Amino acid sequence: MPIAGELTIYTVAQRKAEVLAAFAAEAGGTVDLSGITDLDGAGVQLLMFAEAATRSQGATAGWRDPSRVAAEALGVAGLMPKAGR
Repeated sequence: MPIAGELTIYTVAQRKAEVLAAFAAEAGGTVDLSGITDLDGAGVQLLMFAEAATRSQGATAGWRDPSRVAAEALGVAGLMPKAGR
């Protein structure tokens, strides 16, 4: 299940359930971030929370194919090595 659009301080509260569902649907796999158009620190935190929540249920989780914007934000946070895991 891909995650697309904005994940910013302005949208994370409304998109939390959607992002959690995307990770849950891909339990044991990776979530496609190629459609992310804007990602800030709040969005990165939501992705990390969703990944941790999925792992707490005993499943593996990660992300793949980050858009340029997503790769930049994840890189600044030091999280790009997690891509494709």
